[in-house]
Amino acid sequence: MRSLITEILATEPILDPEEEAFVVFSQDIPSQSLGFIDSQDPTLEITVAGHDLVIHHSKGLLTSNRSEGTTGAMVWKVTPLFATWISSPTNFLFTNQLITPSSTILELGAGVSGIVALCLGSRVASYTATDQDYVLKLLRQNIAENLGTVIPVKKNSGRGSKKHQGHSKSGGGGGGGGGIDRITTLELDWETDATFHLNPVDMIVACDCVYNEALVEPLNATCAALSAT
Repeated sequence: MRSLITEILATEPILDPEEEAFVVFSQDIPSQSLGFIDSQDPTLEITVAGHDLVIHHSKGLLTSNRSEGTTGAMVWKVTPLFATWISSPTNFLFTNQLITPSSTILELGAGVSGIVALCLGSRVASYTATDQDYVLKLLRQNIAENLGTVIPVKKNSGRGSKKHQGHSKSGGGGGGGGGIDRITTLELDWETDATFHLNPVDMIVACDCVYNEALVEPLNATCAALSAT
């Protein structure tokens, strides 16, 4: 992307997000889907890592004029592939015990789908999926409605309780057995939000979440700040 913009303008890469977006989207679009799973249906039935998920997404929100960006509104093609790989017990993260059942993980730029959170969150002690506020309603809905698929509810368990910490909300889907509080959501904007109030985590995950080159530095800064907690 950097070389494309430089070639178009014959100058240094653009750092302003709005100016860069104008340059990129004024060019011919190479693909009708731009990499997302192109579905006119507001719900998407998809099998990921052996889990049959029903995911709500919004093509209308993707094509809206929201100035802060809308890429989190759809399910992108790489997400199911990444979720399958990172949640596999045979990948090097698990075999080298970089991820264990006691791990705490925070995801940046989760988007509406919650697919990575559902697949990986079911294998760790605590998983927090974060993104801007505009995706949180669908993200929470997707986690809640699919939680029982990835974390089966124990029939003899008691009623679960929802815990709220700060701005986070449980993604639980009913029932007990520890699944309700294992996967949570949190509003987090890389460019504007501080991270000092967040608890330390064992790993930071981000998948297919940077399409604007000017957001790379805020992403790096957020990762560095989270790593320092």
